[in-house]
Amino acid sequence: MQISLQTLLLLVACVPARVYSAKLWDNKKHDECPHPSRLECHPKCKTCKCDNDCPGKEMCCCTKDDKMICVVPKHEHCCDEKCGECPDPSCLECDHNSKTCKCDCDCCEKEKCCCTKDDKRICVAPKDEPCCDEKCGECPDPSCLECDHNSKTCKCDCDCCEKEKCCCTKDDKRICVAPKDEPCCDEKCGECPDPSCLECDHNSKTCKCDCDCCEKEKCCCTKDDKRICVAPKDEHCCDEKCGECPDPSCLECDHNSKTCKCDCDCCEKEKCCCTKDDKRICVAPKDEHCCDEKCGECPDPSCLECDHNSKTCKCDCDCCEKEKCCCTKDDKRICVAPKDEHCCDEKCGECPDPSCLECDHNSKTCKCDCDCCEKEKCCCTKDDKRICVAPKDEHCCDEKCGECPDPSCLECDHNSKTCKCDCDCCEKEKCCCTKDDKRICVAPKDDHCCDEKCGECPDPSCLECDHNSKTCKCDCDCCEKEKCCCTKDDKRICVEPKC
Repeated sequence: MQISLQTLLLLVACVPARVYSAKLWDNKKHDECPHPSRLECHPKCKTCKCDNDCPGKEMCCCTKDDKMICVVPKHEHCCDEKCGECPDPSCLECDHNSKTCKCDCDCCEKEKCCCTKDDKRICVAPKDEPCCDEKCGECPDPSCLECDHNSKTCKCDCDCCEKEKCCCTKDDKRICVAPKDEPCCDEKCGECPDPSCLECDHNSKTCKCDCDCCEKEKCCCTKDDKRICVAPKDEHCCDEKCGECPDPSCLECDHNSKTCKCDCDCCEKEKCCCTKDDKRICVAPKDEHCCDEKCGECPDPSCLECDHNSKTCKCDCDCCEKEKCCCTKDDKRICVAPKDEHCCDEKCGECPDPSCLECDHNSKTCKCDCDCCEKEKCCCTKDDKRICVAPKDEHCCDEKCGECPDPSCLECDHNSKTCKCDCDCCEKEKCCCTKDDKRICVAPKDDHCCDEKCGECPDPSCLECDHNSKTCKCDCDCCEKEKCCCTKDDKRICVEPKC
């Protein structure tokens, strides 16, 4: 039977790569690849397509992530497996002290090459021959242990000094600690304060047990599960001072506040009280809080805002003269004039619609009408700020003739002149809204720019505005026969007409 050349080539193309390599070139290496789950491709691995890409007896094998690399075949892989069983992978972790490996022969003496919980392979002592005999005693509850920069990490008890054991922490690390039945020392007398009242800060001394703390202090848990040295509950700091703490929702910890743990940390009659954000600061007690409240009523908090000119306060006595300490809309407390004497009489006239007002760097912010010059009023903007503007019934000047162009055709850029009303604009220009709700000076619709030039604009989807494009408002802004056309991103640039 005769086979054509074309048929032969087709048959060869259908043969798998390994068979093709073996039969056609007769160089298949006679052995078996290790299981892909045992292989991983790293930067030092040599990638391949078939066995003849690999040196010596190495074979081209699949890894667990479906790459092909050169490895020692299964029956000559590294060396015989060492005696013993690998520890549970969930107990092993690869860190900078671990020695990585591919098989047991990469490891010293009796150590085996075992998988970690993150699928790496490191050298560890086998399960039936740990690094040394386990020390006496029981590990503390992992939920009470945490690994910090002072902890000594370990793999087994023989890595730890004297009677310390190698125990798991709550975050699955292993550190050296005193065993449960032989803690670092006897527990000191007294009871720990409620953890919700304790917080670990940069002044706190961290500890593991009572013997890490000075004198009568105990090692107690904080609300964030750390352990710090504090005075015991029955000797905690000192007697509580007289008086009642103010409502926590009225207290806030700022850079001027003195933090504390108990009343004896505070001066004179001040008490150590909780703030609304669960910190503890020194404040005057409720029954002697600051001074008598001043006359008058605070303005509505939604009308007050704390800025860099505001004077913050805790109570009325922190404020000058008749000013009261009032809450703002963002829950801060500042000194302001009381509602019944607030600033001055309201000026005549009505504020413009807030949606037409915007606060920019030229605006003068205010709290009430008396902060504004002459007939200007203190009015709200669309973003809930307060600025000085001319009242609605005397707003700026008479409106100029003509109609504003469609806002969707107007955009505010660095060449635009912003305005508040028509009198801010030169000659016949009007103050018109743009598509992004700003107001700029433009020629009115019935006087707008010039006659439209001949020709049709290209499709906007074909046009794009870049740094070489000349932006425009209408055809008369463009040279010669160029027209002012819309781009795909809704800008307007000068381009040649379509026909």
